[in-house]
Amino acid sequence: MKIILFSRSLFAITLIAVTVLALVPAESAIVTSGWDKANHLLALFVLLALLDIAYPTLHLLYHKIFLLIGYGILLELLQAIIA
Repeated sequence: MKIILFSRSLFAITLIAVTVLALVPAESAIVTSGWDKANHLLALFVLLALLDIAYPTLHLLYHKIFLLIGYGILLELLQAIIA
């Protein structure tokens, strides 16, 4: 039970951090791999791994992957509005 609570907390913190980093203007980006799409792929992979540990009873494909795809689309839309 403690690992689940820890995993959910870590997922929430990471989700907030990824959102902030994704919405920071490119010229002042704090953390980067040097290629925007690699940043997105890495962030979504980490979020998927944490989500899979935090919510082990949810189906990986039907819930977790589609949830993160929606999150990625939302980030892209927000970036388009901000930029």
